[in-house]
Amino acid sequence: MTDILLINPPLSQEERYGIKFKAGGQTPPLGLTLLAAVLREHGWNPAILDAPALGLSTEAAGDAALKMKPSVIGLTAATVSIFNAHDLAVRLKAAAPATPILLGGPHLTAVPEETMTRFEAFDLGAIGEADETILELADALVRKTRPLSEIRGIIYREGGNLRTTPPRPFLEDLVATGA
Repeated sequence: MTDILLINPPLSQEERYGIKFKAGGQTPPLGLTLLAAVLREHGWNPAILDAPALGLSTEAAGDAALKMKPSVIGLTAATVSIFNAHDLAVRLKAAAPATPILLGGPHLTAVPEETMTRFEAFDLGAIGEADETILELADALVRKTRPLSEIRGIIYREGGNLRTTPPRPFLEDLVATGA
């Protein structure tokens, strides 16, 4: 069983580039691979579903995700893919309402309150760099070891309201330290 499934939502070349033919490239979801590596390093069993690379529709991506029976589903979204991410989240939430659906990525980071208000299928969001946040969220959502209110850098739904925790400090600049 997959603890945490990280999904790059479906996005066609036309949606990405505004053209109707197969130009442009597929960039691997490096942010998701980093988060999966961090999770794996700390004993979790993550998986990545890269829907654009696999050519999956929203329906096919939803079916593939649900077959994995994840404890938590995380989606990434840039502004160009936020509607597709939400469409997938709606499908997942309808089929697995008890599974927390997490959103991360540039769109949420830029406008967290607006995003969560407009797109109600997301249960919570990781604002900014999520390398440490994902570990704390895994503990809170799967192991139930801490309340969400103690995790910095997130926005979440509680009692019909949105709650935002204090920002998480940026990760140390590895270039400046010579690491």
